[in-house]
Amino acid sequence: MSEENKTLITPPFNELDQENKLVALAYAQAERELEEGTASSQIVTHFLKLGTQRAELEAAQIKLQNTLLEEKIIAERESQKISDAVSEVLLALRSYIYVPPGATDDHIL
Repeated sequence: MSEENKTLITPPFNELDQENKLVALAYAQAERELEEGTASSQIVTHFLKLGTQRAELEAAQIKLQNTLLEEKIIAERESQKISDAVSEVLLALRSYIYVPPGATDDHIL
């Protein structure tokens, strides 16, 4: 690296920062080599595999999201069925309540 291309980079605070710095530098170098057409077959293969793995993970994520959505729809339907059943039970129970003569429905349930 020439003197004019060097930039001041602060030293890492811990091992994770050091690793992140090295990964970023490696990616930058790989990007330059890919753009210049000088990248080795290992670098090209690495990024092709990353693309494939990413596509597989995205497809799996979409499948899981669809499954979750289907489960939410089923749960909502079940919840509605329960709510309807409770309403029916309450309505049926009203028929068993004794209403004294002259009383109104406002005082029942």
